[in-house]
Amino acid sequence: MKKTKANKILTSRAFFIVVSILISIFLWLYVVNVENTEIDVTVSDIPVTFIGADDILADRQLLVKDQGTQNVSLTIRCKRSQSTKMTRDNFEVTVDLTDIRSTGVHDRVYDVKLPKGVSEKDVLIIGKNPEYVKVEIAKLSSKPVPVYGLLNGGAAEGYMVKQLEFSPVSVTVSGPEEIISQIHHANVVVDRENLNKTITESRTFELVDRDGNPVVSDEIETDVSLIDVTVPIVMYKEVPLSVDIIEGGGAKESNAIVDIEPKKITLAGDAEILEGLNVITLGAIDLADFESTYTDTYQIKINNELENVSKTTEATVTVNLRGLTVKHVQAKNITCVNVTEGYRAEVKTLFLDVKVRGPEGVVKLVDTYSISVYADLADLGTYTGNKQVPAKVYIDGYDDVGVIGTYDVVISVEKIEETEEG
Repeated sequence: MKKTKANKILTSRAFFIVVSILISIFLWLYVVNVENTEIDVTVSDIPVTFIGADDILADRQLLVKDQGTQNVSLTIRCKRSQSTKMTRDNFEVTVDLTDIRSTGVHDRVYDVKLPKGVSEKDVLIIGKNPEYVKVEIAKLSSKPVPVYGLLNGGAAEGYMVKQLEFSPVSVTVSGPEEIISQIHHANVVVDRENLNKTITESRTFELVDRDGNPVVSDEIETDVSLIDVTVPIVMYKEVPLSVDIIEGGGAKESNAIVDIEPKKITLAGDAEILEGLNVITLGAIDLADFESTYTDTYQIKINNELENVSKTTEATVTVNLRGLTVKHVQAKNITCVNVTEGYRAEVKTLFLDVKVRGPEGVVKLVDTYSISVYADLADLGTYTGNKQVPAKVYIDGYDDVGVIGTYDVVISVEKIEETEEG
């Protein structure tokens, strides 16, 4: 009976109303006495943001030293319910630098922006550490520095590395004047071995002083972070120098001792061009143009796409003839040929002193009667009067003997009168 009466009370509507009122009173007392009690919260390492540092100060050639390392700590008195919002990421601390116009250390008041959803009526800042922010202002310096490079490694056998190429060729560095003044150049290092073709890579760089020591500072800014480095690789080859020998004047190529200085040069360039280049011919030498010794200087001409690594642009060629004898013979048998019809020509030169050359045993047999001289007048046309014309000299009956040099004779041409022809 009692159990039934208790069950009725526990399940009655009035019981639930009473319980609900008691729970509400308990919650109200918890909020008033626990949640809404004021507590002090310390928020540390809140970063400082500088207003005007990147634009206005930069326009004045000034900068903030150690801009990214400034932090403050705040002690906040707030309701317990608000304490969860008191974190370093929810606060914004700013310092206005727009009125600064000189270098040095400045004590600046900073502004604190409270977290979202928190009003100034809900909290009280009871402590700041530090009370002021010390801002060091330095002179801003900016300059371009050249890019230098180093290849650790090298080219494969038969190839060579040309001068490294960079893009860009300079890096603009900015920062405190006392730091920037130390920077001499930007150094790029490429680590590659056995290269047989040109490569291009993007590489980081290191700023160094004149002695190659690194200049490192968080306050240095650069306009680029990577440098494109091209390592030009070309084939190189030693190519001999040569001349073409034209036999004549009784001298054959076997009689000629040819000396060329330098004997060869080193070229560099495209492999397809160099592989097909086995000799550089300087020119042609006619053995009939000199008696026993010839010396001359020749320009070394190469393909415009190749580089003359030796840097030698001229070669001296000397030719000495051996096994031959030279003899002077007076040639008297001089004849004009190809005389224009209606004209007659007379040779005024009585004889020519002709140099003949060949093996000694044969040369001694050559005499005046062995030599014929012909003056070809085919190009004179209707010319009349005396004229010096080239002559061709032949040695009859001695194939191993030739004539050295060139010769001229003087002839006289006159027109034949009609009555004389009749």
